[in-house]
Amino acid sequence: MINIFIADDHPLVRAGFKKLIEDEIDLQVVGETGDNGDLLSLLKDSKTDILILDVKMPSKNVIEVIKEVKTFHSEIMILIISMLPETHYTIRLIKAGAAGYITKDKALKTLVEAIRILIKRGKYISSNLANILMNELEKDNYEFPHRNLTDREYEVMCLLAKGLKVKEIAKQINLSKSTVHTYRSRILSKMNLTTTIDLARYAMENNLL
Repeated sequence: MINIFIADDHPLVRAGFKKLIEDEIDLQVVGETGDNGDLLSLLKDSKTDILILDVKMPSKNVIEVIKEVKTFHSEIMILIISMLPETHYTIRLIKAGAAGYITKDKALKTLVEAIRILIKRGKYISSNLANILMNELEKDNYEFPHRNLTDREYEVMCLLAKGLKVKEIAKQINLSKSTVHTYRSRILSKMNLTTTIDLARYAMENNLL
């Protein structure tokens, strides 16, 4: 029997995933949570094989969570679930240790398929994400200054590019406004840009959003 843990902050989503999973005779859900803060302690005694992890959860950034899980539970395969389509940020999730990424609108058709691939220690990569990966490999680093950003800087960059205010970003990712301002200055400096408008234009031109 394959043990699966679901981490998503929407109870109805968790219930839907649980139904899909337990319709399969060799799969079972051994735990669930709606907050990243208690995830590691819950995984400790769950004997989880596969973790289904929502991109946006309370308490911690998803990349931080992925790295923690892989550090303390290296045997667990992580499948990322998101409302958002694949972007360059998805590549960072894979590099951090995730083994797959599916969107919630396609979960009904792809969730079990993705789980089956992860069971075999493979990676679930959609054709769209494969194209993004290929484009990344074909380009040199100097063409893309965003590659030099840390994971947290990249996250803040994307939120700024989407038009969120510093106060909104601080609340969403649990940082102080002064820290977000510091990140903004550092990001603009690293990317040799002047304003947030320049940042938004860069993000759009390079399909980062």
